[in-house]
Amino acid sequence: MIHNSLLKRLNINYIFYSHIAARTVRKSLKPEFLKSAMLREQSVIKIYSYKNGKKSHEVHPLTVKESEDNIIIEEKQKIRRAN
Repeated sequence: MIHNSLLKRLNINYIFYSHIAARTVRKSLKPEFLKSAMLREQSVIKIYSYKNGKKSHEVHPLTVKESEDNIIIEEKQKIRRAN
């Protein structure tokens, strides 16, 4: 696994590092496997707040997807209630 100090110097966190690594693996696949792998390209990350040791019902969903060579992060809504 990559060392945390290197991630800090690159100014990225582990989630972005793993997304870049997954994208690199997908781009190196043979054509017959590439189509199914590209369907899994988009990820949704849910960030929960904790208060007094308990998870709140507020969730901050982020969608991570890619376009050509860029990683795009979209915030669907500021805060919404989790189910």
